[in-house]
Amino acid sequence: TAQLDKINREAESIVDNLPDAIIVVDRTLITRRANKAASRLLGAELNGRDLATIVREPGLLDAAGSTLRDGTSRDVELRLPGRVIVDLRAHIEMLPSLPGAESWVLLAFHDQTEIKRAAQMRADFVANASHELRTPLSALIGFIETLRSGADENQDTRRRFLNIMGEQATRMARLVSDLLSLSRIEMHEHSQPTDAVDLLHVVRGVVDVLQLRARDRQITFVTDLPPDLPSVAGDADELTQLVQNLVDNAIKYARPSTEVSRFRAV
Repeated sequence: TAQLDKINREAESIVDNLPDAIIVVDRTLITRRANKAASRLLGAELNGRDLATIVREPGLLDAAGSTLRDGTSRDVELRLPGRVIVDLRAHIEMLPSLPGAESWVLLAFHDQTEIKRAAQMRADFVANASHELRTPLSALIGFIETLRSGADENQDTRRRFLNIMGEQATRMARLVSDLLSLSRIEMHEHSQPTDAVDLLHVVRGVVDVLQLRARDRQITFVTDLPPDLPSVAGDADELTQLVQNLVDNAIKYARPSTEVSRFRAV
């Protein structure tokens, strides 16, 4: 008896410490067991309550009833309303029982809120990026057709059109660069970088590239990096993009005729 009690306590401890919410219901869909994650997600005092009063989702109740009838496992997606909407995926499984004993059903709820939110953000980003690309592309096509129709005979008109086309092409290039950066980040987000990157070389390269833009706003770069600055583990292209974004923001938002001098080793 002591050994069985020990095994039972260990099993309950394992189930209680699972990250997913677990509920076990009988043939009448009355809750018989619930772990701590279920109490945090669905409320306290779940034992003895009808499943319909815990999760008001007809699809889940129908799936649980069907599993009780035919013993087939099922998966159901549901959404819990509230101040913060929670998206869940419920796995419904018939539990093995002794001959003549009542059959119970296990429901395991996996939180998919972050996955759903990330997928929606990605879809929104792609839709917005497509819209942003379509606008300058339409402008370019329009100006090209206008120039082909004879507007290029006027030097002033041609110069003005070419300037606008250059701006729109630059805008498209920037959007494509952002898309490529996002794709590269998603591909390597779980990969630890192993390359040794010379930060001094990265900073100096970015400063050289953006020097002309800074000069247009009378902004001066002041670097304060030691020549023996050690290399860091990372991706050279991504670190260059990072430093370039920071310096570009400094040029864009700093007051004219000032210094950008935050290139310090820490």
